[in-house]
Amino acid sequence: MLTLNDLQRRLEIVRAKERSVILVTGVSRSVAVLIGSVLAYFLLDWLFDPPILGRWIAALGLLGYFGYTLRKHLLQPLRKIHDDDEIALRIEARHPVLHGRLISTVQLTRAQNKGQFAGSPNCCRRSKRTRWSRPRRWTS
Repeated sequence: MLTLNDLQRRLEIVRAKERSVILVTGVSRSVAVLIGSVLAYFLLDWLFDPPILGRWIAALGLLGYFGYTLRKHLLQPLRKIHDDDEIALRIEARHPVLHGRLISTVQLTRAQNKGQFAGSPNCCRRSKRTRWSRPRRWTS
């Protein structure tokens, strides 16, 4: 039978993978924007040969865009709280064969451990037993 500790451990593994994906994609996007900004700055400088004030404005604008990208794609997603419900919903979005069973198991297990009424004990046992079993492939 699935216990709350098993469920939390599995969700924590997924949460750690999610953080690493956010970190890799955020850093990659930020580096790509930085490289593109530097190339654009040098290209504009070479084509138009602006005065020093124009160069400073272009450099500050491109630095601002880099900061925006860093904040939007790296810092904000890392600060966002990923609770068990959100992780379960993300897993279900990627695996539609679960049909909402994972989120219901997370919520039923949490409610039962708090001592709240969460439905019949037989329903909860069946939910814990079947929710984490490997989904079967549909054959026709």
